Amino acid sequence: VPGLLDALTKPVLENPKTLRKLSGKGMAIIVWGCAKVGYRSEPLLELLLDRLRKKKFRQQLKHFNIVDLMWAVGELGFVHQKLMTCMAYRIEHHIDAFDCQQLATLAYAYARLHFPHKTLMSLLARRACEPDMAATFT
Repeated sequence: VPGLLDALTKPVLENPKTLRKLSGKGMAIIVWGCAKVGYRSEPLLELLLDRLRKKKFRQQLKHFNIVDLMWAVGELGFVHQKLMTCMAYRIEHHIDAFDCQQLATLAYAYARLHFPHKTLMSLLARRACEPDMAATFT
């Protein structure tokens, strides 16, 4: 399987036209797919995550895309400080969009990477403990 995945990622790494065609959501899905099958290509992750931190692409992500992306980054154990910081800011400003399970997944991702973001972690914990959140935990 790794050989097949290397072949599939080659066009993204070597052809700028292919990369330009990818939306923020598309890049996030590729990272998620890599995590699901345990494929960790540092050049691919660095390229996609660096692009995803840009406002143009970040704004294309819905809250559930952010959760899936951050879970994937956590699963792959790939710390991209700039992306983690950008996403923390986005999560903080849209905290009400996330249900309890999503909050737990986000906390897991940041904790797994040992990424120190006290403000985000405090906000996730506080929001998860609010009375209306218990009903959203699945």
